[in-house]
Amino acid sequence: QGCAFGSKPVLMKFDGDILDVDKKVEIGGPIYLIIVDLHASKSTPHILSDLRRAYPKATCDITRGVQHLLGEVNHDIMEEALQALREGSGEKVGSCMIRAQAEFDKYAMPASPDHLTSPVLHKVLNCEKLKPFVHGGKG
Repeated sequence: QGCAFGSKPVLMKFDGDILDVDKKVEIGGPIYLIIVDLHASKSTPHILSDLRRAYPKATCDITRGVQHLLGEVNHDIMEEALQALREGSGEKVGSCMIRAQAEFDKYAMPASPDHLTSPVLHKVLNCEKLKPFVHGGKG
């Protein structure tokens, strides 16, 4: 969806069916990203269906966790990431990605365990040979 806005960074906020786009994201310096296709399989429709079970009303600890993740936790991480971008700090952006993945594993994985255990992703993220060259990663 963000690709429709071209090669500049945009901040997209979703609230139900409402989409707000901020095209004035400040970047304080170069941030280098590498996008990797791990050639691992998952079912995005199945994952989204599982996560949607948390709405409109959470009915158990797992669905409450999904709401917490996609609400307060996501908001906090995005604020940290935006600040890191303003500072031009790739290291801080990487830290935000690491935190985002850890929180996703904690709160979303239980909602769709058949599709979100992501063994290939975690193998790459935890690869000791790559760690000196990488500030962070997120599936």
